[in-house]
Amino acid sequence: MGPNIPSPFKEKGNSRFKIILTIDPASPLYVIHGEEIEIKCHIQAVPPLTGFSWKHDDTEMDGVPLISNGTLISEYQTLTIPAATFDDKGKYSCSGENDETEGESDKISVNVVRVQLTIEPATPLLVIYGEEIVIKCQVQANYSLYNISWMHGDKIVGIPLQSNGSFINDTLTIPTATFGDQGDYWCRVDIGNTHTRKHIFVDVIGVQLTIEPATPLRVIYGEEIVIKCQVQANYSLYNISWMHGDKIVGIPLQSNGSFINDTLTIPTATFGDQGDYWCRVDIGNTHTRKHIFVDVIGVQLTIEPATPLRVIYGEEIVIKCQVQANYSLYNISWMHGDKIVGIPLQSNGSFINDTLTIPTATFGDQGDYWCRVDIGNTHTRKHIFVDVIGVQLTIEPATPLRVIYGEEIVIKCQVQANYSLYNISWMHGDKIVGIPLQSNGSFINDTLTIPTATFGDQGDYWCRVDIGNTHTRKHIFVDVIGGLPVISTRNQTHVVVHQSESVRLHCIIDSNPDALFVYWTKQVNGKEFVIDADGGTLHDPSLDFHEAKWSDTGTYICHVGNSLGNSTGSSIHLSVISETLMCPCTVDYFQKVLTWNSQNVSNYTKDEWRTVLQPVLQAIEKELRIDVTTVSSFQRKKKSATNKSRSETIIYDIAKPLEFILGSSLNAFSTGSFDCLKPSTCSSPQACNMNDIIPKKCPITTTENLTTTVKQTTTVPEITSPPEPTKTTKSQCGKKNHTQNSN
Repeated sequence: MGPNIPSPFKEKGNSRFKIILTIDPASPLYVIHGEEIEIKCHIQAVPPLTGFSWKHDDTEMDGVPLISNGTLISEYQTLTIPAATFDDKGKYSCSGENDETEGESDKISVNVVRVQLTIEPATPLLVIYGEEIVIKCQVQANYSLYNISWMHGDKIVGIPLQSNGSFINDTLTIPTATFGDQGDYWCRVDIGNTHTRKHIFVDVIGVQLTIEPATPLRVIYGEEIVIKCQVQANYSLYNISWMHGDKIVGIPLQSNGSFINDTLTIPTATFGDQGDYWCRVDIGNTHTRKHIFVDVIGVQLTIEPATPLRVIYGEEIVIKCQVQANYSLYNISWMHGDKIVGIPLQSNGSFINDTLTIPTATFGDQGDYWCRVDIGNTHTRKHIFVDVIGVQLTIEPATPLRVIYGEEIVIKCQVQANYSLYNISWMHGDKIVGIPLQSNGSFINDTLTIPTATFGDQGDYWCRVDIGNTHTRKHIFVDVIGGLPVISTRNQTHVVVHQSESVRLHCIIDSNPDALFVYWTKQVNGKEFVIDADGGTLHDPSLDFHEAKWSDTGTYICHVGNSLGNSTGSSIHLSVISETLMCPCTVDYFQKVLTWNSQNVSNYTKDEWRTVLQPVLQAIEKELRIDVTTVSSFQRKKKSATNKSRSETIIYDIAKPLEFILGSSLNAFSTGSFDCLKPSTCSSPQACNMNDIIPKKCPITTTENLTTTVKQTTTVPEITSPPEPTKTTKSQCGKKNHTQNSN
């Protein structure tokens, strides 16, 4: 008989009825989150069950149908939850009923546990035979009581651990890998009656490295380094490279089989090449390596400057030998021919400098100089060729050269050498002046010319000859002394302004010694006179016109003097354009004076104007003379009548000189006389004295009988023959009240 399992039962009459329900597995049940939950309910019932259900925390489970078909229910029922979640934790039970009674099983407690396993490194892990295997399992759980262990096949390897919290690391280390260590390694976590695990595959690879020659390898400085690495493996895909320190040297190779040779060649050994060289084989995520020590011995010689060294005859010879050795006991000396020059030195360390100095080079110093290092019974050496060049520099004139400010500087450098290839240049300070020359023989002249000396040109001028890597030079001092004042007008030559505008005529003075005086002169009609105007002082030598007038037109010159003499600036011609309308004149007269447009007319007195215009005035008087006897009575009456016709204006400005501006129409007159106004005003017509100066913009007016109107054109129109005009006598000059129309 089986075990006596207490179960609820009922008796009816003389019959015994019972229901016995048993849960499997035992409580508590631990399930990993995401894994399957499986619970069985074993059934014993008399009579057989007619109904069955599962309960979760005393609640019938949704989705699990109630079995009630009136037939015999099997001996057990199974509850399966494919992927456990945290909502699935709790207490589970099964219940059943038959026609006589009902019953329920004991409760089973289900705990859903979250466990995260992380294995490092990634799988597969490739390990070289004989090297260390290191794998790590990291566990993180929401449960604090569990065991962790490593399994290789069905055996535990390493030491199992028991958690003391929700997080734990378990590292498995196998010091020396063998082929028996190859295979799957499982990190297993046991919690209660369940467990979870994760694996990594360890692949043990056999690699044999052979390096030739044997370590250490000693190489003479400057000789070739050759080392070879031979690889034999039971794996065909790997990379091989040489490492010096942490740097790859040479060209890495990729295998094409289980056997390969990699040879590293360094053509010229230096002390920087000394040290360990590692032949490294990389297979997947692992590597192996083997090394050889390279010992660079010997001496490194460095000579400065580079060979050949060209030295000017009479100058200093300086050559340096730098020795670096991995030996601390050696001697260093300079040899010229078979003789020691200078003082030999004995080293007190691995590094030394030996400088040979010959204060004054002679032709006997020319030749090879050897820096020789003796170590025990051997030696090494390096040489430099010293070429002594004869160069003679002659500068003319003698130093110092004194030059007057503003005058020309001329200095000459004559070079004579026993060498035909060199460059010659003039230096002022640290700047090249003039044009450098290249020799085409042993003799050359280089002349430096500065057309106008300034104080900035004062100082030392060096004639420099460059031959190869050396040079020589000779200097002359140029002393720029004061001269006559230098005057600048800022390139003003012809200045045109409108009447009443302001203008400045520039006079910029540069004088050494200081200027003592300054004045301006004005030239008009070939005559020059000193003017008194605003400006023209030592404090402000420029000339200012605050409101230019027509009479200011002329040619101006600035004069400056110092203790060495006087200077005259360039002339500046000032033209002032008149803005006042000029008086009307006849068309005939307008045609006569068109030719004056290009003339440079200056102010004249009345007498001067009469002389200048005498031929024109005579021609006008002849043309205007008429026979009054032929004038009809009607015409005389018409002449005596008031002339209400428009007076038109032909305007000219003599200061431009002579620019004509026409009105909208032109009246041709048969007669006319010129009247002028006094110089002081142009407002009311009055007779002029013949000795007065005609004002700059004083209108000259004339009025005639309107006979013919000519429309404005761009050229002077032809005038039709006028009717017989009235005669105007000389006595009438200045008595007519001529007015100027504004049309």
